Parts: sequence; C-alpha cells; structure tokens
Amino acid sequence: MTDKIVGKALYLELIPQEEKPAGQNIVTQVLLIPEGFDEKGNYVPFSTHTRTVSDWSPRKQWRVSLSGTNNKALFGSPIAQTTAQELATTMTVATENTIKRQIGYGMVLRKSPIVVEVSTIDLAEVKDYKTPPALLRRIQKARVALTFPEKVL
Repeated sequence: MTDKIVGKALYLELIPQEEKPAGQNIVTQVLLIPEGFDEKGNYVPFSTHTRTVSDWSPRKQWRVSLSGTNNKALFGSPIAQTTAQELATTMTVATENTIKRQIGYGMVLRKSPIVVEVSTIDLAEVKDYKTPPALLRRIQKARVALTFPEKVL
C-alpha cells in the first residue's frame, strides 16, 4: 500500500489564563488522532496524545492513550464484552477529563484548535504508541502560518 490521507487530527494548546512570571511558563498540548487503518491494513484505534511542557521541562515526552487498549475484550477474554460505542464513550470521557483538568488549573485555549491531515504512515506510528513526527511537523507549520508563537513556550 502507499501512504494516503485517512483522516484529520485535532490539536489544542492550553495556556494559563493569567500571565505567569518569566521562567514559570507552561503549555499543555493535546492531540486527538482518529481511528483508521495503517499502510499495512492494520486497525489503529482512536488516540489521545498529551504533554505539558514548561520552562523547566521544555522537551517533555508525549503520553499516548489508545482507546480500548486496556480492555480485555480486545485480547480475546470472554470476561469483558465491550461494544465499539462503549470504547468510544470511554475514550471521549477520558479526553474530556484531561481537558477539564487543565481548565480547572486555570488553563484556556490558545487561539483556536488546529486541524491537520493524518496519513496511513502516521497511524503506523500511533499503533506503536508513538506520536508521529511527520504529523508534529505539519502541526508546527500550521502553528506558524496561523501566527501562534514560533516556539510552544
């Protein structure tokens, strides 16, 4: 198979509502990638990628969460029978809670959400619990084009 566009990802940046003194900057990045099939035809579930970077930790690793990967039904266990709708609801609630938690800490959305295309190669990276570097490069190009600060912090 060849690399092709299979969907669109949503990127959010959350920043403190009140301006922080120099050296205390913090930004939470949230990336939502839709489910799809990678270039080999393997199913890749919906994923949420989050990280909070700060002046004291500017290169923090992304935390990756795939919908349903902790569910025993996906691994053939007859104990937990879960429908796709239940998996989607669980992942949506978890994503919503992540964003609400940040808002509870006084964080607000920086500018507006960014939507970027997702390719089959990006999904292959997601399947391996990685945040796709090519997708991050596309997000950075969009950030600059939409007059976000060139650097996240």
